[in-house]
Amino acid sequence: MTPLKSLDILTRSQQNPGSKPESHMREKGPLAPIIRAHLIRGAFCLLLVLALRAIPFAFGQWRPRPSEDARIAPRQSAAAQPAVCTEGWSAGPDMPTTGVRMVGVYFPANGKFYAVGGRSMDGTGNDFAHPFESCGVLTDSGTPYIYCVGGSAGGQTTATDRMFRYDPVADTIESIAAPWPGDSDGITLPGGFAVFNNKLYSLGGFRINTAMTDTIWEFMPGTNTWIQKIATLPVPRGIYRP
Repeated sequence: MTPLKSLDILTRSQQNPGSKPESHMREKGPLAPIIRAHLIRGAFCLLLVLALRAIPFAFGQWRPRPSEDARIAPRQSAAAQPAVCTEGWSAGPDMPTTGVRMVGVYFPANGKFYAVGGRSMDGTGNDFAHPFESCGVLTDSGTPYIYCVGGSAGGQTTATDRMFRYDPVADTIESIAAPWPGDSDGITLPGGFAVFNNKLYSLGGFRINTAMTDTIWEFMPGTNTWIQKIATLPVPRGIYRP
C-alpha cells in the first residue's frame, strides 16, 4: 500500500467513527520506520556536535569566549593592572635655591631627578661648584653613574674639556681621565647630548663668541674613550651659554 493510500484511508477512518479500530492501527504501521529514522539521525547529529566541542579540549586549544574573558577580568589583582599615566603638568616643590643653566638628569636606580651644575644667576662669580654642560646616566661594571662633560664659567671666553661622574647612591663625585676631544681649541662647549646603548653622545657644539659645530662624539664608559663619528649634523648646531 502506498503512503498516499494509507493517508487517505486514515483520513476516512477518522471521519467514520464506526470503522474498525484494528483497521486504523494497521495504517499507522508505515510511519514507524520514518520516526525511527528521524530519531537515529537526531542522535547522530547530537553525537557529532559533542565530538566537535571535545576536539579543542583534547588538543589543549580551548580559549574562553569574550563573555568569559569579561567575567575573568574583574578577578585579576590590582597589581596585575597596568599603571595609568595622566598627561599634563603639575607644580612641584621649589628648589632650595634659585638656579639657572642646570642640567636635569633622571636617575632610574632610585627614581630621583637631579639638577647638576649651573649658576645661581647669570654673570661672573655666580657659578656653582661644578657647572657641567652635558650629563647622562651610564653604567660602569654594573654600577650606574651620572657622567658629565665640559662647561664654562660665567662671563668667561674659555671652556673646559673636563669629565666627571657622580654616584647619587654614595653621594660622591670623581674625575674621569677622558677629556672631551671636541674642546681641543679651548673655547668649544658640547652641544646637545643623548644616551644610547650605554654610550653618551655629544651632538654639535658652541665655540664661544665664534660659531657652532657639526661634529658627533661618542663616549664609552669602562674604557673611558671618545670616538668621533663619521656622520655629522646636517647643519652646525650648539647651545649658547655665555
